[in-house]
Amino acid sequence: MFPDEHIFLLDFEAMSLVLDNPTVDGLLTCSTRLRKLLIDKDPLLHKLARKHQFKPKFEIIGAVSTKELESRMIAEGDIVYWFHKIVPEPGLPSRLVGLDEFLSDMIFSLRGTRITVRELITYVSNVGGGTHQGKPRVGELVHQVIHETARQGTFNGQPYPLISMIAITSVTLNGVRPLYEQLKS
Repeated sequence: MFPDEHIFLLDFEAMSLVLDNPTVDGLLTCSTRLRKLLIDKDPLLHKLARKHQFKPKFEIIGAVSTKELESRMIAEGDIVYWFHKIVPEPGLPSRLVGLDEFLSDMIFSLRGTRITVRELITYVSNVGGGTHQGKPRVGELVHQVIHETARQGTFNGQPYPLISMIAITSVTLNGVRPLYEQLKS
């Protein structure tokens, strides 16, 4: 009904407002917008990137590579890691990555299970209440682990999958901001 560009601009602006004042409802809505933008069968970002010759780059601040993180897990045992930072701090490393690497970036390890950006977005959207709410489908091991541990790791009283949407949304919006500015002009 609306052009992809219009939907993108609306979603970008709505997610920006959520980051200014993150609420439970706003973060749940962000998960659905992120899934539509980055993950769905023909993601909105893929369509717009092709049409407008745009190559998104996502800056992960305070991050180590997934390979380094996995080697730490082996050395130290199964520890929860969260390494995406929203606000740069002096001396923190950062990496610029493409969409596929961003989505496959491991930000937690729980019970020996890798939890990636993609898994957190789809869990919050499809199970946690963004679009649907309930239990994970049988056979979705990563979503089952997230579901079972969501309330064990809370920040400001909210489960870690939901709070993770703040960092994921921030990194996403910064990565697609050049496209937003191009379409807005």
